[in-house]
Amino acid sequence: MTVTTAEASLRRSDALHERVQRFIRQSMNAQPETTFDSLAIEIARFQYDTNPLLARLYNARQVQIHSVSGSEQLPGVPTDLFRLKRVASHLAQHDRRCFETSGTTAHDSQRGRHPMRTTATYELSAMSWAPQWLWPDGDDLDFIVLAAPEDREPQSSLGFMLARFAETLQGTTSWHLSGEKLDIQSVRARFASSIREGRRVLIAGTSFAFVHLCDAWIDDPVSLPAGSRIMQTGGFKGRSREISPDRLAHMMSDRLGIPLDHIVGEYGMTELGSQLYQGQLRGGVDRYHPPPWLRVKAVDPLSLAPVESGQIGIARFVDLANVDSAVAIQTADRIRLHSDGTVELLGRLPGASPRGCSLALEHLFDDENAEPRG
Repeated sequence: MTVTTAEASLRRSDALHERVQRFIRQSMNAQPETTFDSLAIEIARFQYDTNPLLARLYNARQVQIHSVSGSEQLPGVPTDLFRLKRVASHLAQHDRRCFETSGTTAHDSQRGRHPMRTTATYELSAMSWAPQWLWPDGDDLDFIVLAAPEDREPQSSLGFMLARFAETLQGTTSWHLSGEKLDIQSVRARFASSIREGRRVLIAGTSFAFVHLCDAWIDDPVSLPAGSRIMQTGGFKGRSREISPDRLAHMMSDRLGIPLDHIVGEYGMTELGSQLYQGQLRGGVDRYHPPPWLRVKAVDPLSLAPVESGQIGIARFVDLANVDSAVAIQTADRIRLHSDGTVELLGRLPGASPRGCSLALEHLFDDENAEPRG
């Protein structure tokens, strides 16, 4: 790889980040000057030119990158690939951050990794969408985080995002997770302080953390100040007993004194640069809402072809915030996409990777020494 090629790739990346950031800002305030599809295709062409892995996938799927006319034609990169290979259009020396999945194993090689050359687009995406669904009624909230601080787990994309929330919210922030251990006593002290001062709180954490929190208050429920709310994300991954989302929501409501319509689910993943939120706090349905710079499709697990609206499929995302990795992502999460664009989450597809994803992965291992060209 020549210096000229590397510099040209970095300049293309910078220009695309600027365009995506402009698209995000314009999407929140007015009609974007460019279309979603045209920008997604430009990002895909950049990734095709700079990442041999993605080029191989496109070629194997017989996708002519320079003839693509719509984002739905872009093949989704299976999330498993982030665990098996480096998915990036730049070399590791240009990484600003490399986020990692939490995983279910202690072996680092089993963790999915999402290298980011810049976090600016990720930050803008997160901080443009989250306030619409988590604090539409104002940011004067204390923030209680059932996660480790960013400086202790810099590889966590969730921790990075929550740290940006903390910088925006007007109240006091406290962090209450160290490794796998939730500090119940410090949470208890924060609850007491919020109740005493009448301060609204936003509690954010993963499902497994909320199970432990609810267990601690099983015999001693509290009633947090009116207007308090919860952001719940993620699954259990073997860290605690699994509880259905509906039952967990009722447990949180009963033991923390927070109404069900103030418990907001967040859907995000290490491999994405954007997130979806439930709409209860804005008086909408409790289904998940994607931002304008993220397209969601439900596809058939075998063929990976889109299914009809209202039918169950596995989630495929086209995320403009993924400039330097893979703009199209294929997951094994079962969803139902509704005609209004909202998404109903139905859990993981049981068993191994969907056959369509497995076939896609087979096309990506012909050249073990392939490196980014940018």
